[in-house]
Amino acid sequence: MSKKKLRDEKLQLSTENIIEILPVAIIVQDKDGLFAYANKAAERLLGVPCDQIIGRSYLNPPWKATTLDGKPLSRDDHPFARVIKERKPVYDIRQVIEKPDGSRIIVSINASPCFINGGPISGVVLTISDITEYGESEQRLKEERDYAESIIQTIREPLLVLDADLRVVTANQSFYKTFKVTEEETKGRLIYELGNRQWDIPKLKELLESIISRNTQFSDFEVAHDFSTIGPRIMLLNARQIKRENRPSLILLAIEDITESRQAKFSDALNRIDMIIHSILYIDERMQRAIAQSTEVLGCDQAHVYLREDKYWVLRYAHGLPQELIGTRYTDEQVPITTLAAQAKKPVIISDAYTDERVDRALMEAHGIRAFIAAPLIIQDNVIGMLGFVFQKGPTILNSTHINFIARLAASVSLALENARLYREQHRIADTLQKSLLVMPEHVAGVDFGYTYHSATEAAQVGGDFYDIFELEHGRVGVVIGDIAGKGVEAAVLTSVVKNAIKAYAFENSSPAAVLSKTNELIMRVFSPGYFVTVFLGILNLSNHVLIYCSAGHPAAIVKRAENGTDVLAEHSPVIGAFAGMKYTDSATKLARHDILFLYTDGLIEARRDHELFTEKRLIDFIGGLRDVSARELPDIVFRAVMDFTGGRLTDDVAILAVGI
Repeated sequence: MSKKKLRDEKLQLSTENIIEILPVAIIVQDKDGLFAYANKAAERLLGVPCDQIIGRSYLNPPWKATTLDGKPLSRDDHPFARVIKERKPVYDIRQVIEKPDGSRIIVSINASPCFINGGPISGVVLTISDITEYGESEQRLKEERDYAESIIQTIREPLLVLDADLRVVTANQSFYKTFKVTEEETKGRLIYELGNRQWDIPKLKELLESIISRNTQFSDFEVAHDFSTIGPRIMLLNARQIKRENRPSLILLAIEDITESRQAKFSDALNRIDMIIHSILYIDERMQRAIAQSTEVLGCDQAHVYLREDKYWVLRYAHGLPQELIGTRYTDEQVPITTLAAQAKKPVIISDAYTDERVDRALMEAHGIRAFIAAPLIIQDNVIGMLGFVFQKGPTILNSTHINFIARLAASVSLALENARLYREQHRIADTLQKSLLVMPEHVAGVDFGYTYHSATEAAQVGGDFYDIFELEHGRVGVVIGDIAGKGVEAAVLTSVVKNAIKAYAFENSSPAAVLSKTNELIMRVFSPGYFVTVFLGILNLSNHVLIYCSAGHPAAIVKRAENGTDVLAEHSPVIGAFAGMKYTDSATKLARHDILFLYTDGLIEARRDHELFTEKRLIDFIGGLRDVSARELPDIVFRAVMDFTGGRLTDDVAILAVGI
């Protein structure tokens, strides 16, 4: 044997001995993918004796291999196939191996080709490492990240995660949808640069910077801001620091759009104030309560009501001022902004009295006034007084919700003061209220309608019967009729509140049941027990002639069909004003061309002749027997029939409304 051959054999033996004692599992495959060699570490790692490994194909090993997510390996998932295809080493191919004894490990495989003198590949060498503990830890971390991400994405409110430089790390889909921005326009950007710098809000910047620098957090920070992508909105912001071990802290910013709830808050407050002041009794006490509540709602420090008497502005009501000032008289020169608002006949807003050239700063500082509003009280285009609000703590920026509230409040106060004046002057306030409750539009596009109202006695002109028809958005028409138990001024006030609340809520909801539910909650909150209201509310879609309706304890509506007979809409929901939290339900019917919806109050079917009632059945039969009658004519025809039945006598008020298409 030559010395060279002997030396090569010794080197081979030495190499094999070294490989055998290495702690890393090593397997050699020939050019066809058959296992040609496996060291002891491979035998221990895989749980298979070497003689059961050698000679087996990589496609049919004596163990079961899958991807990390448990899927069978494709041909390209095998390290051998990749090395043969790419003719270069591959690294960290991760698999799950199930040993013959059923135990499972996670392995990382590196594979390198063997070449014959730089020519074709003669085989592939694999090193296999057990990374079970690391892999499971990494998988848990991934699952935690995915779980946290899924939570963020499923939260309905917009969320932002910011880094210490106040750049966006991530955001949820709700943020992108709410503010109409894309992920590309958001991630990595400074929060102040998002959407044409719509988040460039000085106070917010100060608060966010303090979270990082002072390790603080803030809750319920309210921002009224005109966002460039979505317009004026009121947002409630909450932010806190997320601390991470050995990593920079993050800021989680939660955003809640409270525009509608704030508007609802102001709307509910206005309804409560309306209820307080829309009574001619005890007007002084009620006005004091009303301006106290408006002060609380606006968050200001003082509220004033001046009345115009001769050439002076006389302070008649005030909250936050010494009562001895009540009755003080001021000239136009002494209250220039009040005079300016009276001349313009619209509110004047001073957001910062220290910088606004329209006011004397020294005078404002002397009286502790930093911002204020003057809203004229107008009746029939005449300014009868002024409603004023004073802010002392700092400059105040009012959004459209505040301004609308003040304008509507001024209108309500104006009406309340005027009603009180009429009462004190012995005008017939009852007749005025009744007419306002029964006022109807001259024309509503797409429908034909008729109506009539008759009081049981001349002395009871302020009753609880009311009706209305009004146009809504998207080609819909609201139709309402109702009856309040009781008569007199208080019943008329409740009637006004109910009628106006239903109309206002109908602009916010397409469901009559939802409208009546909200009206019930309003009445239960602001009115004393003992008043019950029956109401029928329908919303007619003019495009498909479908009528969605809810009847809250009201007599069943009747549909006079153009083709034949009548239908009775006998849906029943509870009366309004009985209990809070009552459930109201919607029903639907379709009106054909020339069908007529006939609505009435119970005074119609309870009209008497001696001890005999007119009854619902007699009404249905009478209407069903009519031919060639229009909605405009039907109320008077039916009422005349009732009068003929009773001999011209009524025991209760009667209201009738008929609507056709």
